[in-house]
Amino acid sequence: VSAMTQGFATFIARYFGQQNYKMMNRSLAMSIILSLAIALLFTGLGIALAKPILNLLETPKAILFDAVTYLTTMLAGTVIITYGYDFCCCSQHIT
Repeated sequence: VSAMTQGFATFIARYFGQQNYKMMNRSLAMSIILSLAIALLFTGLGIALAKPILNLLETPKAILFDAVTYLTTMLAGTVIITYGYDFCCCSQHIT
């Protein structure tokens, strides 16, 4: 995640250094869209596959329901916490 957002920041910084603000804004917009799309994809897959993954890990049946609830709650915050934080941190370096 961090590497992806740092990669986006590289393009934005390059256009900023070239004073090509049109491409800088375009790169920023595309990086926001791509980050959000990938975050939603990973979050959706994680939530959809939470129970099968926990079954694969041989989670005891007595705690399976609570484990699925916990895992889906944690994954639901992926968009804001992980991607949002990393994107803001990497974008901050170019200003």
